[in-house]
Amino acid sequence: MTALLLNTTARVRRRADHHRRCDCDRDTLETPWKAEMCQILHARKRVEKRALLDEFLYTHESEIARVLKRAQHISRLDYHDKDLVLSYFGDALMRMLETRWRAKSGPGTSSVFNYSRNLPTILEAETRYWIREDRRKGLLNGTAGVPGDSSHDRRAKLVKRSRELFETEHARTPSDAELVDFHNTRMYATRKDAARQSVLITIRGLGSLRSRLFAVRGE
Repeated sequence: MTALLLNTTARVRRRADHHRRCDCDRDTLETPWKAEMCQILHARKRVEKRALLDEFLYTHESEIARVLKRAQHISRLDYHDKDLVLSYFGDALMRMLETRWRAKSGPGTSSVFNYSRNLPTILEAETRYWIREDRRKGLLNGTAGVPGDSSHDRRAKLVKRSRELFETEHARTPSDAELVDFHNTRMYATRKDAARQSVLITIRGLGSLRSRLFAVRGE
């Protein structure tokens, strides 16, 4: 009886963790990561969304690590390169939040998210997809000691993705100041210690990053 009571209490708590305007399908309320993503998608302010993302990454660090390990293994990335697969996971998460799971008009969630029930598997698949896309474009080969593997090259690729995400979200090209703010906010939201991982940028540094990215791509 005690075990049953504890299990029921836990289920009620997980359901209560959803946003008060939650539209999620009732059969998905208790699935992994659903309540946290529901809160993030309903957040109106960037600072609130960022705080919720930080809390999500911290709370589910061990589960995310397992997703990253599978994605890294299946994608045949260098097993030493933990930061690279984490950056792809962060990109996949932000893309899903901003382009697929968020309601197209006003705050809230899309029907795609409302009926999603296995978010870890979805995000693992998205992570592997973006790894494949960069590899297909010649931007990634997953080995050390070659162009495209230095921290400067990786930062250039991250900035390129930030620009793409900004253009998708706002339907226009960002100014340098907007790109710096958008990129750094994204890095703080998707990395445990962005400052120490050499992923943050400044307006002055954008010029050299653009040149480096062109060199990596052979343009």
